[in-house]
Amino acid sequence: MIIRVNDITDKVRRITAVEEIAEHPVLKALQDDGECTFRSPLSLEFSIVREYDHIRVEGVVSVNVTLACSRCLAAYETGLKSEFTIFYSKSKDRFTPDEEVELGEKELVSAYYEGDEIDVAPEIADHVLIELPLKPLCTTSCQGLCSTCGADLNTTTCRCSETSTGFAFSALKNFKVER
Repeated sequence: MIIRVNDITDKVRRITAVEEIAEHPVLKALQDDGECTFRSPLSLEFSIVREYDHIRVEGVVSVNVTLACSRCLAAYETGLKSEFTIFYSKSKDRFTPDEEVELGEKELVSAYYEGDEIDVAPEIADHVLIELPLKPLCTTSCQGLCSTCGADLNTTTCRCSETSTGFAFSALKNFKVER
């Protein structure tokens, strides 16, 4: 999504848009690699305002996605929603210190632009990526797969736990050392 800087005033401007995943190469690559499947286009809502020496963009991005549960490997659909605020400054105003400086909260949500347009697409993709779970779970009570026979413990009960000793070194139970 491109925002024209000259159109931004000190009055809040609200923008809503819908963008396809194909418009965001990082998200498309994630889907092409099989990490997830996006089930809807990105739904975007922004409020944009010029403040002092920067432009503040507050936004919400939401999308439906299908993920594979990290415990039972079942596919499930969920909604992702990320709210964010970004402060854009002209690139000529960029501060580059000669020594280490502790960054404050404002610097962590800052970005720079050049010319007459601001491309918000990289930040949109970043916030979708932030919302993707590292270990997706279909439910918080998911029992996963049996480590011995591979049965889905959410739908069936296996007898492996009754027959095995459950110890990490059970393979060594019949091991004999000759002297």
